[in-house]
Amino acid sequence: MKKAICILWLAPLLGAEPPGTYLLRGATVHSVSGPAIPVGSVLIRDGLIEAAGENISAPAGAWEDRGRPAGPPD
Repeated sequence: MKKAICILWLAPLLGAEPPGTYLLRGATVHSVSGPAIPVGSVLIRDGLIEAAGENISAPAGAWEDRGRPAGPPD
């Protein structure tokens, strides 16, 4: 997530257009309407959540990040 924030902040300074579609994989997804998905994905397009679930494919041109475990390093 820090990487995404850095890209969004630096893109205007570098004259680059940040991608409008992001796919975050490997995260625990908590939804309002169902149980938590322990290894899920969230697709964000133009600042809105478009999809959340277990098997979501990245559309062409999407920025993709794989989740990492949180906690102290080994």
